[in-house]
Amino acid sequence: MIHKKIMLKDFEGVKMDEPLKKHSSYRIGGPAKYFFQLEETLDLPELAKIADNEGVKIRVIGGGTNVLFPDEGLDELVIRMNAHKIEIKDDILVAEAGAPLAVAIIRAKDAGFNCLEPLMGLPGTIGGAVFGNAGAFGKWIGDFVEKVQVFDIANDFYNMRKEDLAFGYRTSAIKKMANVPIICKVFLKLKRDAGILNDEVARASRTINQPTESSCGCFFKNPSGASCTVSKNAVLSAGKLIDEAGLKGFTVGGAKVSEMHANFIVNMGNATQKDVLAVAEHVKKTIKEKNGIDLEEEVQVIK
Repeated sequence: MIHKKIMLKDFEGVKMDEPLKKHSSYRIGGPAKYFFQLEETLDLPELAKIADNEGVKIRVIGGGTNVLFPDEGLDELVIRMNAHKIEIKDDILVAEAGAPLAVAIIRAKDAGFNCLEPLMGLPGTIGGAVFGNAGAFGKWIGDFVEKVQVFDIANDFYNMRKEDLAFGYRTSAIKKMANVPIICKVFLKLKRDAGILNDEVARASRTINQPTESSCGCFFKNPSGASCTVSKNAVLSAGKLIDEAGLKGFTVGGAKVSEMHANFIVNMGNATQKDVLAVAEHVKKTIKEKNGIDLEEEVQVIK
């Protein structure tokens, strides 16, 4: 009997020409040729093999809170990681990569571990947080990582330990790898810290001065390497530099430097990636001329 070869377009759940703006907090982006919302990581090997056979590149996203997609879309298979099971065994939290970071923090707190509270209010998934070593108030997700389970087509599923992950300011070894493996599961070592920042305080302090328009949060990394929240008044805060350069309100097309928080480039409703990048380039050029500092994007810009 001859079995028909399964194509990506025939794989159950794969969508064609899915608008990526629906999957980014920026609300910007053209269609993905193929799009799949992954509920079970065990589907990855078969899906990756089919894509590889067809010569289609795979791109994985989490909550879409730190990504700026191209206006033309992507001729790729975009996988949105939605596997989100969480369990706590003793002092180890095990979460699938698609679990919302906020939910993981609440689950840890309910189990008596409040060490993750400073991260409360950060958007996105726990996998995305580990990929970019998200942090706030002097704490980073990488501080708590024991290991991560990843997948790539050459090695299948395997573990990377903390020492392999080389966490740094808004980065990790995974983020820098040429063939980026897919983060599937995260293992965090929890602590029963006392007297640290309350999660309600963290949420309030993070949102009180942040714009409500569509964006991906702080657009540029702080030159000091400190988190956006703790260093907003520091000498080397990107937001402070941009504010002092008089750039609040600078607009190109539908994109604007927020008048509420200078390190946010917001979508006023009809912005394109081209608009956002034009604003960003003007900001970078101005800060370089005024301060001699090269600002680096924190948002993942996909071209």
